[in-house]
Amino acid sequence: MSDCALYCKSVQSGLILTTFEEPPPHYPLPTYQWFLRVYQQEVLSRSEEVKAAVTSIFGRVLKMDSTKKVTKKLAGKAARTAAWSTYLGNEYGQVLMSAITAIEGCGLEEMVSGILRRYSEADVLPPVLLYVDSNCCGKSALMDIFRSAWPHFVVGLDVWHFMQRLAVGVTTTTDTHRLYATFMGQLSAAIFQWDRTDLNLLKSAKREELIHSNIQNPSDSDIQARLDRKELSLHCCRMTRSTEVIRERIQAVLELFDGDSGRDTMGVPLLHHERIWELWKQQQKHVECLQDPKGVQLYTQTGTLKKGGVVLPVYRCARGSTSLESFHLHLQRFIPGTSASASNFQTYLLEGLMHWNEDRRIAATSTEKETVLYDARLKTATNRLSQKLFNKNIFPTFQPPNKYTGELIGIEYLYSQTGKPLGAQDPVVETEPDEGFEDPAAMDDDDPTIQIEDSFLSALSRERARHIMQQNRPSQSELSGNAMDAEQMKKVGQRKSPA
Repeated sequence: MSDCALYCKSVQSGLILTTFEEPPPHYPLPTYQWFLRVYQQEVLSRSEEVKAAVTSIFGRVLKMDSTKKVTKKLAGKAARTAAWSTYLGNEYGQVLMSAITAIEGCGLEEMVSGILRRYSEADVLPPVLLYVDSNCCGKSALMDIFRSAWPHFVVGLDVWHFMQRLAVGVTTTTDTHRLYATFMGQLSAAIFQWDRTDLNLLKSAKREELIHSNIQNPSDSDIQARLDRKELSLHCCRMTRSTEVIRERIQAVLELFDGDSGRDTMGVPLLHHERIWELWKQQQKHVECLQDPKGVQLYTQTGTLKKGGVVLPVYRCARGSTSLESFHLHLQRFIPGTSASASNFQTYLLEGLMHWNEDRRIAATSTEKETVLYDARLKTATNRLSQKLFNKNIFPTFQPPNKYTGELIGIEYLYSQTGKPLGAQDPVVETEPDEGFEDPAAMDDDDPTIQIEDSFLSALSRERARHIMQQNRPSQSELSGNAMDAEQMKKVGQRKSPA
């Protein structure tokens, strides 16, 4: 209409004779099922690229953890077939592999074997450390696979999980006791000690900040009171104490809180006497699994920060499985809604893992803000042209992914245990609605606009597929299916695609 308005004066003066057509009416949007199928087919058309990106992740410090919340979203034929989702991450927070199984810790041998093959075929140095929440010592068939292939491989216990085992001895059902936070803080102090050099540098920065705030000659207690845990973890390294010292200090903490000092103002004890000492008797053997391996660098300096005129280092810690615990929270958002069929679940998971790993890579390797782009093929082509024209890379930290290793990911891993692939039990194009959405409109499998064959998409480029889908967009009369009789719907179903 803006273009037509330029000619209005000419029309009014009689210089030209023309009439303007009204803009065409808007087509009603298809239902969410149509969009979901198109999205699913688009992801599957580049599934090799997505899987290659996931299986091109490596690390020197690995973490393994499981969650069962996300498996509750499985609906349709796959409902209640899986109980646990296990993830293997690295020191940067990236996810190397996702395996969904019916029982926690069981059936993961194929996943571990795939990781070993990945490192071997890529000729990458093997990892030196793995943090787990169980099976850290003693006989474990899964850990034995790691140790047999990598003789210097160390399996450590996550400190937070160790502390949670002792927290079972608390009398209250939750952490509502007023002394609970103090108790957990004392357990942490019994296990770790701060690096003296980093700690003194942070205290010097705090002293200068207090002086700038007109607090002259601040005492050590004033400085100590203003040191929060976030600052300490950001600017100071920690290391585990020796095994003997940890045992002695935890023993002292339990004795302290098991006495009168462990009661709140109402006289409610924090610890259950018999239970806590039985737990400590069982968990003492795992203190050795908390030790930092010698020669393994767990802290990486990612930058500096100036406080009070003092330049402080900024560290990233690779210890423990906290990064995977954070990933589990985001994992719930990968699969939207409350439920998803197996194929939809797999589509969301693959795309989410690729995006998550790329975001973590940018955060770990880029010092400047980098353009967020998840298409590896486009990045590779861009860097190649940029090198040819400008002798530099537009994406300096990007490395093209390796070839897909063939490892099974997510729902594929679950279905492989039945001896059938994902597509054999749960078709890619599903007739069951995704309960995560509340649109009551039924999905019509005879609608020609959504019957896109796998072979058709694999034979055409993504741009060609979008072009054909636009050509096949239904007219307004076709979308109003309720106004058609059965004979008309039959004709629409028999209509051939122009491709």
